[in-house]
Amino acid sequence: MTTSNMKTINNFLDAARNSEYEAVKALVAAAEIMRDDGQTGPMSKMLSVVNGKLAKRLKIREKAKLHYATPLRNVLYAAGLVMDSDPALGDYHFDKSSDFGVVWHIRSGETTFDLEVINTLKVLAAGLVTSKEFKDAFPNPTVDKPLKSVEACQKALDKFMQKLAADNGVQITGRVVVTAQLMIAA
Repeated sequence: MTTSNMKTINNFLDAARNSEYEAVKALVAAAEIMRDDGQTGPMSKMLSVVNGKLAKRLKIREKAKLHYATPLRNVLYAAGLVMDSDPALGDYHFDKSSDFGVVWHIRSGETTFDLEVINTLKVLAAGLVTSKEFKDAFPNPTVDKPLKSVEACQKALDKFMQKLAADNGVQITGRVVVTAQLMIAA
């Protein structure tokens, strides 16, 4: 074991530990800048980096999504800054041609961040984004998934059956047919 190897390992461990403990504090700082100064740059940088999205002024590995992506999205959802949140004050989309990889669409006229969300983050700042308290405060939003058509269900079922047969080296005979759900009036 060389000193160089141990230094590399210790540097990694320090960086990993610090990123875990500083994640919520960084969210608070970016949210306060967005609220106080109307600047979206810091939050845009965080979104691009944790989601592995390219940007003009950021050097990151594309598609290298970090485990902070979902907690960050949940915080933005709670602040009304994600499409489909209620009320939706705004939303964003990724655009690698922009400076920090994110374009914001704010409907209220000014870039802001909900004070209650910031205060909740401050209370949680000593913890981790993976803590039960953080997940309780910022849960995953429920998503209404539209029902698939009968044709789409049949296609998915056929694909699954082919994969099941191929993965297990068996032959499946017969055919399962998907039909429309019957509505029975009471």
